[in-house]
Amino acid sequence: MCVRHAEFEGAGVFADVAAERGIELREVKTDLGEPVPGVDDVGGVIVQGGPFSVAEAQTVGHLADEMRLLADAAHAGLPVLGICLGAQLLAGGLGADVGPAPREERGMDDVRLTEAGLADPVLGPEGPGLRIFQFHGEAFTLPPGAERLATGDGCPEQAFRIGTRAYGLQFHHELPDPFAAFIPAHVRPTPDERAALNRFGRRIADRFFAVATEETP
Repeated sequence: MCVRHAEFEGAGVFADVAAERGIELREVKTDLGEPVPGVDDVGGVIVQGGPFSVAEAQTVGHLADEMRLLADAAHAGLPVLGICLGAQLLAGGLGADVGPAPREERGMDDVRLTEAGLADPVLGPEGPGLRIFQFHGEAFTLPPGAERLATGDGCPEQAFRIGTRAYGLQFHHELPDPFAAFIPAHVRPTPDERAALNRFGRRIADRFFAVATEETP
């Protein structure tokens, strides 16, 4: 299941790769009022980014539901992936502090894999450095029991894993057309950068689904 918060940031490459692998990926459109299911009704969870703050979980009901679902799924050992806001919701649901970042990160950026990241089956094959896209003003501390997989100069927590199948990525791994149109021109990647980013995103999605279906050791 993939949760979206805005029309311009849907399932994206995950829908494409899931279809290629014969995996059914249901999209829950919270921006259209669709309810977030409980953990007993999902086999895995992907939560995308969006124009919200984790602090709004007190007033925006679906955000609280997502935090609960992400934490429950991670504790149950289900495959989980939170991206940008999704990573912040996962971290917050697992007990981390979430708040204003040391500095806002906007545009293409470089992050570095840790030793754990280099050994990780999803991120490790990309090598020691990742060229990614940032678009966030909040950040999180490392959740209790999590392994840091990637770090950066602006925000130290760029990617983490809980257990073997629950991931949080502060950065964006792809920039499809609807999302690119939403990005202000002064931080929008070039066509070549977008193409490289989207290829990277496809590799990440493919390896995440491999982990989700236990195709890796």
